[in-house]
Amino acid sequence: KTFTTFFKKNLQYISMHKRNTRKKQNTTTTKPPSSPNTTSSLKNYLGINEHFHLQDLIFSPKFSWLACVILLPIELAVNIIVIQRVRYTEIDWVAYMSEVEGFLNGTLDYSKLNGSTGPLGYPAGFVYIFSALYSITNYGSNIVLAQYIYAGVYLVSLAVIFRIYLQVSNLPPYMYVFLSCTAYRIHSIYILRLFNDP
Repeated sequence: KTFTTFFKKNLQYISMHKRNTRKKQNTTTTKPPSSPNTTSSLKNYLGINEHFHLQDLIFSPKFSWLACVILLPIELAVNIIVIQRVRYTEIDWVAYMSEVEGFLNGTLDYSKLNGSTGPLGYPAGFVYIFSALYSITNYGSNIVLAQYIYAGVYLVSLAVIFRIYLQVSNLPPYMYVFLSCTAYRIHSIYILRLFNDP
């Protein structure tokens, strides 16, 4: 009888211990996995470490790509402002339109294609490209639209130039400003004069 009582008490103790263990398991909340530090990830992506100094953004070639990313939208804004605020100067656009107009009218003899500046001296690629511009700009009369098209060509050209310099040179970030925003002559050729040179 004593052994039976002892055995029963042990079974009760074991059962109680199992119930308490289950309760603890049910009430214990699992800790969610910690999310990565966003600030640290961004710093690593930008190449910023404990040796970083603010002047590196201006002088370190490691950050030249960042300068290019910032300068392209700035250039877009500059081009829009120039088109809206600075008066267009006619030099050769009317001559280009006259030359391709003859081609579009069916003249295929180069010696008979003329503009206000003289006979056509450019290759067939010029004729095809400016024939498209002739149609898009309402026979060459919509100068502002032509300027915006030239601005788009300029931005694409600038992006390609930036990419080339990033690949083959160690120019510091500030030098890219001189390649773009301060280049008055380039803006003039593209959007203020509509030259065919680009």
